Amino acid sequence: MVWRSTLAWTMAVGQTLGRGLFAVPAGMRGDMRGVERQQRKWGEGILRAAGARLTVFGAENIDAKRPYVVVSNHASLLDPPALFAALPIGMTYVAKIELLAVPVFGAIIGRTGAVFVPRTDHDRSHQAMQLAAKRVREGQNVLVFAEGTRSRDGRLQPFKKGAFVLAIAAGADILPVTIRGSHALMPAHGNKIRSGPLEVHIHPPIRTAGLEYSDREQLRLMTQAAVASLMPAN
Repeated sequence: MVWRSTLAWTMAVGQTLGRGLFAVPAGMRGDMRGVERQQRKWGEGILRAAGARLTVFGAENIDAKRPYVVVSNHASLLDPPALFAALPIGMTYVAKIELLAVPVFGAIIGRTGAVFVPRTDHDRSHQAMQLAAKRVREGQNVLVFAEGTRSRDGRLQPFKKGAFVLAIAAGADILPVTIRGSHALMPAHGNKIRSGPLEVHIHPPIRTAGLEYSDREQLRLMTQAAVASLMPAN
């Protein structure tokens, strides 16, 4: 187990550095298709290094011509690469600002379009979400882990409202996604990596046309119910 985890981490760092060398220049010159290609290859490479066997369900629910606010559960560091490998669309992050301090990874996503949210500063958080809404209106898909952080036990935590305020402000549909198996392969409370199956379930989009700010709670509950519907029983 230890040797496998060490090998997987070594390969993952190599993937991140290698893909970052191509993704960062693409992001800096505004080549989002180039960033998307590197994101997908990075995700596939990370899962391969981890020994995760990915199966994707519901890809037919995506209309690649429409921008989405992608909302997923989050219980493992394997979740971002799983989503980039599974979804046939490019995405940028809405992420907590603490990720900027993560060596290599923070620098790369900071230069490839990620929007960082300082959770303890209301004014700057509002500005960050306005920027994310602008990105969506311009046609980009934005990924939000609506629980706010990784679940420590793999169970779905209550969603925070930011993703739903963002979707309503941008006039974009929510694309709910359920990830199954990532917590078993790499729990939030450790660095050991196990090989095994990993599933990504893409739900039908939830429309936001005609919704107003006052509808954010209803939208939050609908999205959480969709994601929870395919979570394993506790």
